Amino acid sequence: MNVIKIIDAFGCIVYVALAFLAVWGVYNGILLYRTLSKKTLRDPEQLIRQVQELCQVRKFDAAVSVCQSPIYWHKALAQLIAVALRNRDKGLAKIKQLLVTEFHRGDRGNGKPVGFDLDNRQDGPPPGASRYGREHDRCVQPDRRRRAG
Repeated sequence: MNVIKIIDAFGCIVYVALAFLAVWGVYNGILLYRTLSKKTLRDPEQLIRQVQELCQVRKFDAAVSVCQSPIYWHKALAQLIAVALRNRDKGLAKIKQLLVTEFHRGDRGNGKPVGFDLDNRQDGPPPGASRYGREHDRCVQPDRRRRAG
């Protein structure tokens, strides 16, 4: 076996892998751009004006229902406003924390990002999310289905 030929073949494989990764990155960039364009509002002033008018007359539930109307179901700004209005009795720092945790948890497997699936809340990180693995989580986190008595 000639070592030079093996090294040349390996170099070609590396270049092919780099080309594949470049195409994959462009593809993911296009998907990200398309998803962000779906989630953004063309004219956010209309939503902000509606919510502001309802909040001024203290109709917070109506403002939340405006944010969850079919027009704004999958819009990030409307869902952020809805979470903030639902938790308006908490302080500003707690609302900021809630918004970050609501919208940065990832996908739960039902096809919707967590921030847009406000009905199904989850307590804590998913199993196996710690750096120690599932076995450690099972040992450290108590079973939530404790028996009564």
